[in-house]
Parts: sequence; C-alpha cells; structure tokens
Amino acid sequence: MISRSQMKTDLSGQAILLILCLLLLLFGESALDSVNWGLVFLLVWQVISAAFYWHIYRYRERRPVFWLLLLTLIAVFIIDLSPITFLLVSLPVVLYLALTLRDTLRVYRRPRSFWDLN
Repeated sequence: MISRSQMKTDLSGQAILLILCLLLLLFGESALDSVNWGLVFLLVWQVISAAFYWHIYRYRERRPVFWLLLLTLIAVFIIDLSPITFLLVSLPVVLYLALTLRDTLRVYRRPRSFWDLN
C-alpha cells in the first residue's frame, strides 16, 4: 500500500521542480535553454516516479504513463524546443502532475492502517 509520506514526497518534488522550471522561464538569460534543462530534470523525476510505482507497488495505471514520459524525455534531446513544441512536450508533464495530485488526494482520503502511523 502506498504511504502518505511517499505520495507527499513525490508531489512535493514535482511541484518544486515545476516551480524551478517556471522561474527559469521567467528569469533565465536564455529562457528556452534554461527551461529545457529544468524540464529534463522534472521529466527524469517523473519517469523514475512512474517506474517506481509501477514496479514496486504494481500500480498498473503508471505503466502507460511511464512509457509516455520516457518517450517525451527522449524527444527533448532529439527535437529543438521552440515555444510550440515546448507546450506539446510539457503537456505529459502537467498530466502526470495532475495524476499524482489525484492519487495523493485519494491516499489521504482512505482510512489509515496501523502500519502507516509514521
């Protein structure tokens, strides 16, 4: 069973990296190059997160998301990020963040077990 602290850590990490991407976009010298690296770090976090939930917790909803995020991560290195492609590449990132937020709220609404009292 996925613990509250695990989901909170995952959601917090994604939110911090997304805020970093937005700050790089607003205040970076070369905005798209800076955001490209911020997006890569966020995608790496999300790919590892999706693989972790899929493999460790047998959470089958994360399997197609893992492959989508992995292909997006590879595409970031292949294509040049113009503003239009940046929006298309960032769509899976935002969708995974929304999925993680939904799952975190679901985990917080369920009754706590004896083993999850940390």
